[in-house]
Amino acid sequence: MNNEKKKKKKIKWYILIIIILIILIFLFKIIFLYKFNNLLDDYEKQSTRKYFMSYNDFIIFDKFQKEEQEEPKKEYVFKLKEQKPQPQNIDLNEVVNEQTLVNKKIAPGVSGEFEIIMDANGATKNMSYNIELFSQSEKPKNLVFNVKGEQIKYNSIEELAETLRGSVEKNTTKKIIIEWSWGYDTKDNYQDTQDGKNIENYTFAVNVIANEII
Repeated sequence: MNNEKKKKKKIKWYILIIIILIILIFLFKIIFLYKFNNLLDDYEKQSTRKYFMSYNDFIIFDKFQKEEQEEPKKEYVFKLKEQKPQPQNIDLNEVVNEQTLVNKKIAPGVSGEFEIIMDANGATKNMSYNIELFSQSEKPKNLVFNVKGEQIKYNSIEELAETLRGSVEKNTTKKIIIEWSWGYDTKDNYQDTQDGKNIENYTFAVNVIANEII
């Protein structure tokens, strides 16, 4: 009988100890979760502040990076003091914006631009100019041109040239940026195919006629 009582007493102690351990584990768990949540809140607040700082820094860096990576525009310079500068040929493949290429090929949706610079440095008088542009091969049907900053689109380089005249003060330069784009022809896939062949070989010439302003 005494042995049985001792065994029962031990069992009760074991059960009590287990219950106490379970309670302690439960309490430790609650304390741990509480502290962990507080740490997580603090971390999120700090991360949010860092994120916005990093985001602003990223915007500045991204803008700087884009400026650094921006492709230089192809320039065609004409010395107006000569009054009869030499014509220059423009190959559309040389003035395409590479970021718009489709699989590194010119396709519907591509665009580009180039600069025509009237250089009146060395001229003794103010100069007037008249820019001449004319195609040397067949132009893709859906290719259009415009002066950068203007909304009017021209269906041919010759139409655009009719508007490119003005004056430049002596010892200064004037820059005109010409943009071109090849739009989609959603109604005629055959035309897009033909345009794809034409655009690879499309070239045109640019010349500037200059005169002294008396």
